[in-house]
Amino acid sequence: MAVDLELIRTYDTILADLKRTIIKLANYHDPVSYALLQSIHGVGRILGLVMLYEIEDIDRFLRVQDFVS
Repeated sequence: MAVDLELIRTYDTILADLKRTIIKLANYHDPVSYALLQSIHGVGRILGLVMLYEIEDIDRFLRVQDFVS
């Protein structure tokens, strides 16, 4: 049990650092889109990142329905 708790503490530190790094990169790559995504009610930092990096280029979707699916 002690080993598991220590592993969790270690992962918490590593993941917190990784999250900060990814957010910095998002603000560098496309700060306007990232800020706009976060302005949507219910979209926070993490969901904004997911949407930003999953969408890539919105023009690749011919129709809104293609994007939504």
